[in-house]
Amino acid sequence: TYQISVAQSLNNLASLDDDVNLTKDAESTYDEALVIDHSMAALNPPVYQAYVVATLNHKATLYRHTQQIEKAERALLEAQAICRDRVKGDAAIYQPSLAETLHNLGDLYFETNRRKKAEETYKEVLAIGRNGLRTKPAAYQPVVAENLYSLADLYTVTKQMKEAEQDFKEALEIYRALVNTNPSTYYPRVAMTLNKLGTLYNDAERLEEARQDFEEALEIYSELVKTNPGTYLPDVATTLNSIATLYGRTGRVPEAEQAFVQALTIRWGLAKANPSVYQEQVSSTLHDWTRMYTETNTDKTPPPELIRRVVDKYLQSEPRN
Repeated sequence: TYQISVAQSLNNLASLDDDVNLTKDAESTYDEALVIDHSMAALNPPVYQAYVVATLNHKATLYRHTQQIEKAERALLEAQAICRDRVKGDAAIYQPSLAETLHNLGDLYFETNRRKKAEETYKEVLAIGRNGLRTKPAAYQPVVAENLYSLADLYTVTKQMKEAEQDFKEALEIYRALVNTNPSTYYPRVAMTLNKLGTLYNDAERLEEARQDFEEALEIYSELVKTNPGTYLPDVATTLNSIATLYGRTGRVPEAEQAFVQALTIRWGLAKANPSVYQEQVSSTLHDWTRMYTETNTDKTPPPELIRRVVDKYLQSEPRN
């Protein structure tokens, strides 16, 4: 009765350890959970092998975070083998688990530049998702959208822009529909996908389409940041930086300057609290701002009074150089 609850609690504890970078503790806790999962699966494989699969996926995520790629791949391949063995007998349990495992495996292949294998794996998950839509659309719409997004990301890297646009747009359509049932989860994904499309259009010189997507993404993030600034403030800054660069490209220099100031203000504030993560983004915004003047043949640099305004707001306690 209680062993599987212990294993699930161990999984939760290991995930927490992973979040706070207690890697060795997390790994040993996942191992303890797996011992229980395997012992239960020996008694009733159809039911409890699903728990083995879940723990293997969690453990693979830990290994990916810590760049232990071979261990991550072994865990995912073991989970995949279990799912493939069980899926014909109990598709209701093991089909979603197979889709999740394959998606994680596709991400691993993508991260390690095995792009062909990543594409094949994402496509298999997409086929599972599309097939599942016939009977359980609510369960499989997120699977389809997630793998379309991942494929589009892959196609962007491999310069297959037509395919990337098509998949991003289909993913966006699904995410917009899912907002109606779960806005807290899917509203951010709408904004994330809009930013990807905006970047794709910007690179393709389709500037009006890029502007529309960036501005809608900014509108969404500006709403989300009101209730969760810690999560979404960096996204607001990134989108402002993209909009500012786009405005510069289309000759809207005063509007670009305003957006750069807003992006820089946010990034400088974030960098003060966490310089190792955000200081480079401050430099990136200043670089993009300066480059805008070069590209628009404007004999200017970022106006000192605007930079000073940012410095005064966030570095009042710092000695000025």
